[in-house]
Amino acid sequence: MKYQFPTMNVTPLLTDEEKDAITANDEQLNKYFESSVAKFIIGETPMSQWDAFLEELGKIGSQKVIDTYQVALDRLKNNIK
Repeated sequence: MKYQFPTMNVTPLLTDEEKDAITANDEQLNKYFESSVAKFIIGETPMSQWDAFLEELGKIGSQKVIDTYQVALDRLKNNIK
């Protein structure tokens, strides 16, 4: 207990409905994210395009995925109390 990290490092579990609601968005986001970040890393895309990258993530539906995981995290926190 003395060496236990004081915060949880757990991805909250989603309900089947939550999973279904974000599956398409999540797949598109991951594909776009991985290809775009690789281009930033190798210098193919300049860092001046970072804001456009973030905007595109928003258009694909990143906020929906974030909100869904926030609901699941809130539910997890309430169940732990």
